Amino acid sequence: MINWSMYKFNKELSMTIVDENIKYDLTVKLVEYEYSLHRHPMIADVKIVESTNDEMFPVDGIMRLPIETSDFINFLLFAPLVMAPARELKRKGLIILN
Repeated sequence: MINWSMYKFNKELSMTIVDENIKYDLTVKLVEYEYSLHRHPMIADVKIVESTNDEMFPVDGIMRLPIETSDFINFLLFAPLVMAPARELKRKGLIILN
C-alpha cells in the first residue's frame, strides 16, 4: 500500500504499473492534493516526469490516485492536448513504488 501523505512534494520517485502482464516504468512526482469537504486530503495528483510508453502514460500527464493506493485500481489520467485541453483517460493497474 502506498500512502501518498508520507511523501514530499516534487520529489521524483520511480514507479512501476502492471496491467494485464504489461509493465510500464515511470518516474513521477507528487504535485498536489485534492481535498474533501472536511479539508482532509482524498486524492493525490501525481505528475509523470518520464515514461517508457508515452502513448499510455504521456509525460506531463497527471494521475489522480487515492491517498492510500493499494491493490489493482482504476484511476483517471489527466493528459491534455492542444486540441483537447480537458482530456482525461481511464487507466488501471497495480501500482508499485520502486
